[in-house]
Amino acid sequence: PHSAAQMAGRMMGKRKDRLCRCLQSPEKALFRTWFRVAQSRACSIMFLLIWAALCGMGIWLGPQFLLKTSTENDPPPGSPSYIAHDVFKKQFPEKATDSSVIVYITHTEAYRSVSILSNATREFTRMVNETLSTNKVVKRIDGYYIHEKTLPLVAMNFVSPQENATFLLITCNSRHGRGAINEVASILRKKVERMHKPGGLLAQSNQTAYMLGEVVMIYDSQLEATQNLALMDAIVLPLALLIFAFFLHSLTLMIIPLVSVGVTIIVGFAFMYPIACYVKVAAFAPSVMMVLSIAMSIDYSLFLLTRYREEILVNKRNNKDSVCLMLYHAGRTVFVSGITLLITFATLMLFPLQAFRSMGMAACIAITLAILVSLSLTPALLLLFPWFFRRFLSCPKCCRARCCCRGKAHTQFTHTAITTHAPTGTGTGTDTDTAEAPSAHTPRDTSLDTDTDTDT
Repeated sequence: PHSAAQMAGRMMGKRKDRLCRCLQSPEKALFRTWFRVAQSRACSIMFLLIWAALCGMGIWLGPQFLLKTSTENDPPPGSPSYIAHDVFKKQFPEKATDSSVIVYITHTEAYRSVSILSNATREFTRMVNETLSTNKVVKRIDGYYIHEKTLPLVAMNFVSPQENATFLLITCNSRHGRGAINEVASILRKKVERMHKPGGLLAQSNQTAYMLGEVVMIYDSQLEATQNLALMDAIVLPLALLIFAFFLHSLTLMIIPLVSVGVTIIVGFAFMYPIACYVKVAAFAPSVMMVLSIAMSIDYSLFLLTRYREEILVNKRNNKDSVCLMLYHAGRTVFVSGITLLITFATLMLFPLQAFRSMGMAACIAITLAILVSLSLTPALLLLFPWFFRRFLSCPKCCRARCCCRGKAHTQFTHTAITTHAPTGTGTGTDTDTAEAPSAHTPRDTSLDTDTDTDT
């Protein structure tokens, strides 16, 4: 027969041996190296500073990336339309970079039979011409009252056959950048909206004006994409966090997925900005990045933190061992799952259309950052602030009795072992230096004897 102290010493030794064998498997060289890095306090601080610096860069470059997106779709290289566009661009470089805005003017429904050629239309043309004539992006403005005296035949081309509608053609130079062109569309949109208000020129003359064309379409698409991102944050993120809270039962741990989502999105937009400066990025690429960042960050955080919570509450391990086992079991699942998804989205870059290529690049950047944030920033936060994230951990009602019974038996058994005879090599038996012994009244913990991730 063996005393309780000897049994406790053997059990602690076996548990530490299993932990060492688990982390020193030859086929896990990559993860073994990552464990050594992740367990270091200096490396955790370094990870925290690196991600903070990248977030600062993202706050500056992220909004600029949203302005760089485009709704233009270039033809596939080598196609007849691509060759024709390339030849035309070489012979007429000025014309190839032109973009247009059309302002369509007509009467309201009750006054459609009245001629549009009136003093109100003349005044509207003059006001638009004065507003945009000094803008460097605008090359010229064409309309009936612009060419009425000099080119009367040309001027009639801007009036409908029934003379109940006319339009202004505003030509812009795309070489000044998408931001400058969007500014022209914004100025013109605000001008027209003011004229539609009660007391405005269009409201008094029973006329209405519409804006259309390539420039306006791109401007509205980018504006709509920005609004959709805000709506997505307001609806999708709270629902995902509600599911997250249901499984973890911890308010403090919910901070980690929020941080992961924010860092992934901000840094992802920053990385996409230099790409958008040289390659046309589809206007829906930011939305794709937002969806993937929220989904992957919360999913990977759920894998990791569920395992962390289980090691702390059920297996009664200290913080450092819990983080280590979290990375070993759930971290491998996150890594393999992320790489699989990354390869899947990378195939989009093989398509000849630039819209699909840009979406593939955006998706790959979002997934890569979600993996890196989950495997570096999450363990860094848990190691640097253990007192905060463990403070409000609690068990759900379904397993509270089991966890409490295991914890009570474990506490009594460990107290007897330590006070009676401290095992050799266990030091002072503190929580931070040794792995605690399991309860004598509970089944043997085999979670370290297998590579299977119970969370998955």
